[in-house]
Amino acid sequence: RIGLVDPSKKKAVHDALVAAIRRLHEKFPGKRIIINRGFPLVEEVAGFIDGVLVESLYQTSAPGTQSYSAVSEEGTQWLLHHIQRIKSKGLPVFVVDYVPPGDAALAQATAQRITDQGCIPFITTPGLKGESLAPLREVPRRILVLHGWAQEDDDRPAFPADTLTATLLQMPL
Repeated sequence: RIGLVDPSKKKAVHDALVAAIRRLHEKFPGKRIIINRGFPLVEEVAGFIDGVLVESLYQTSAPGTQSYSAVSEEGTQWLLHHIQRIKSKGLPVFVVDYVPPGDAALAQATAQRITDQGCIPFITTPGLKGESLAPLREVPRRILVLHGWAQEDDDRPAFPADTLTATLLQMPL
């Protein structure tokens, strides 16, 4: 925020951010570094980061409210320009868009639009509590698992929970 409050410090803040990213990369080799937007930094840190996160490409929400809206065409085009620049560096772009939790169709359509741009989508709510609306969604299911043993088998388990089927499937299910 220093560069935003005092424009005379903008270059110093920029240089400090670039240095910090490079230092993180050196200090923690093998750890992934993904920057949130940081469009002015991409040219200088492309070799030190593993991707860029972009929010609100097509859908957004007003901070602190439960209101959602489409991003203006101009806003989307501005972001797409930066996304293309980032992708030209060979970096993946992760896009987080915000959709009302009850609108599964909009969430899926938004995820598809993001995917069509060559980006990795995550559609959620503004609380950012990990609720995935798309492209992954929970699907309730009923699963029938049959288990048993041959009648002539003398060393059969005493309880169904002790069967090999139960042992192998209990945790994943």
